[in-house]
Amino acid sequence: MPYAESHTVHSDPERPHAYDGDNALLDGLDPAALQAVAEAAGPAAPMMCVVQLNPLGGALARRSAVPSAVGFRDARYLLRLLSPLDGTGLPAVRAVHRRLLDLVDAWTVGRSPNFVFGAHSDDPTRPTHEPAVRTRLDRLRRASA
Repeated sequence: MPYAESHTVHSDPERPHAYDGDNALLDGLDPAALQAVAEAAGPAAPMMCVVQLNPLGGALARRSAVPSAVGFRDARYLLRLLSPLDGTGLPAVRAVHRRLLDLVDAWTVGRSPNFVFGAHSDDPTRPTHEPAVRTRLDRLRRASA
């Protein structure tokens, strides 16, 4: 497949557009909760919601020999949400994403900073780093300032 056609694999749009996304790192799955997410993000949702569930583990789950900012290595799944901002206000998109993430709150251990799209503030219920890593990163930021 020529690179110029790679966007067709996932039916990506041909032109850039604004979107917002969030995620949750999960330590387990509940079929009923996932079904509720699928239904809430489906055709009846107030805006398009792309939902992706990725299994984790393997090399990502192995602790590194040196300190690392990669957190929540014990998470077993990554639930990703993405919605375009094509005429839909950011507060409305974030409210829908929040409702979807609330459905898996019982299994949420954190959030991956790699899949947070848009300017999001820290969410204490879904931190991007474990406390010890956050402390280390804050110390490094202060030392480099």
